[in-house]
Amino acid sequence: MIFRGNSQIMGSGSFVPKTVVSSVDLLDELHSEARFGIQSTWMDDALGIKTRHYCDDSARPSDIAVLAAQEAIEDAGIDVLDIDAIIYCGITGDFIEPGTAHIIQHKIGARNAICKDVSNACHGFCDGMLFADLMIGGGIENALVVTAELTKVSRLFIPLLEKEKDVNKFSYSMGALSVGDAAGAMILSKKTDPERGIEVINTVSDGQYNDLCSYDIVDGQIEGGMVMERISYIGVRQCAKQLPATLEAFNNENKTVTNLVMHQVGKKPYEAMIKIASRALKYRPENIPKTFDRLGNITTATIPLNYDLLRKSGKMDPGEKMMFVGNGSGHVLTWFGLTI
Repeated sequence: MIFRGNSQIMGSGSFVPKTVVSSVDLLDELHSEARFGIQSTWMDDALGIKTRHYCDDSARPSDIAVLAAQEAIEDAGIDVLDIDAIIYCGITGDFIEPGTAHIIQHKIGARNAICKDVSNACHGFCDGMLFADLMIGGGIENALVVTAELTKVSRLFIPLLEKEKDVNKFSYSMGALSVGDAAGAMILSKKTDPERGIEVINTVSDGQYNDLCSYDIVDGQIEGGMVMERISYIGVRQCAKQLPATLEAFNNENKTVTNLVMHQVGKKPYEAMIKIASRALKYRPENIPKTFDRLGNITTATIPLNYDLLRKSGKMDPGEKMMFVGNGSGHVLTWFGLTI
């Protein structure tokens, strides 16, 4: 489904905690080689994920979301009272209820904003951007789209992995170790120039793949896992399938895209998506940020954090074309085309 854009990104912010945990240390802690013959370097070699960052156990999603949000608000140069909507997009929130957006609203003092939580696996931030853009098309001026991911839930898999005796079940749940903590935020505002901002949003869902990545709490215990190779393949395939229609709607005849921001879960899907982009687009390789190697899979924070890194690097110039592509379990994928 293709939507025409109504907004532009006015500001961005991000946060990464200081504590670094290596993949080798995690697998050594689980004695994976002695128990199953899985070397402690497996995540480094197979996924390309060497480290990830963790927050203190006392942290809540809103704590780090606020840090990214405040940075985005400052970058946008707006007053918090000018924020009309706050959309929180993390996989997990502070509580089951109330919505975490309300907590963020209170912490930053944006008392004029309406508050909504949106959850859709790793794709949540893309949904938040879509909904904010539609709300701006409906009449609001400024929206804060913000997310935060803490691995407290995924780390609940570690005690289960310590006890697991079946190598297949161990491998199925090992994807939980690939994720890291981070936060990201954007301020989306009504376009001030019709030639700039978000031009096209192309989003698709295919629920037949809903069982490839899931978790649930059953009788007080966490259950679930990820078929990593299969879900990565589905994501890459959808990425390639939806790109031509996105480019056609993007009105980008020479297919030059200076900056490309992609969802990142590991080395193989990242490299596959780079190949797809290289066949269809003209771009600068140095303007495709890579973070999975040092931050792991930061799920919903991937898009805003990598955009923020590009902004801070000074590699984005007004008038240049840019694209985002995000995906998540379910399966869902979205391409964005925008002019900086």
